[in-house]
Amino acid sequence: PNPVLSTKKRIGIIGDSLTSMSNSNGYFVYNSLVEADMDPRQVYLWGVGGKKIAGDDLTGRDSVTNVNDAYTQLTVGSDRFIDKWIIALGTNNTPNTEAVIKAEIDTLLASITTGTVYWVNVSYQNAASPTAATFNGILQAHLATKPNVVYCDWDAFVHNGRDESNLWDADGTHMTSLG
Repeated sequence: PNPVLSTKKRIGIIGDSLTSMSNSNGYFVYNSLVEADMDPRQVYLWGVGGKKIAGDDLTGRDSVTNVNDAYTQLTVGSDRFIDKWIIALGTNNTPNTEAVIKAEIDTLLASITTGTVYWVNVSYQNAASPTAATFNGILQAHLATKPNVVYCDWDAFVHNGRDESNLWDADGTHMTSLG
């Protein structure tokens, strides 16, 4: 337990390279948290390139381990509670079958015992990406059956008619710092 933490809202964030790249300039994340009246010490952030919903990432840690690490880092006294979770995983799971995707989602969600989960869907530069459409359809339908889980349609937000010319890296999957 960390005695430095207060009982202010605590947030756990777990993602892949898109999350990792959002934190490549730590000041961006830090300043965003401060602007939102959050204490950055109240946030657990884990983003690693290639991370999947289940299975070890490049550092040998799986998402369930990340959840447990977040609870350990953000526990105050005997208060093992995280208010909000942001899960931004799935881009590296798109080749999996629907059954595998659902099972992996269930395993991860079973490890989260407190708070509300906000699961961010996948998006690619191609707004009509069949890969994104298939995965996001599975994700949205499956999450609709889960209590305390909110499906976040990042794909629709990104492709809302704005000028996207400076939002995407050349690979069409990752975003620029502006994105």
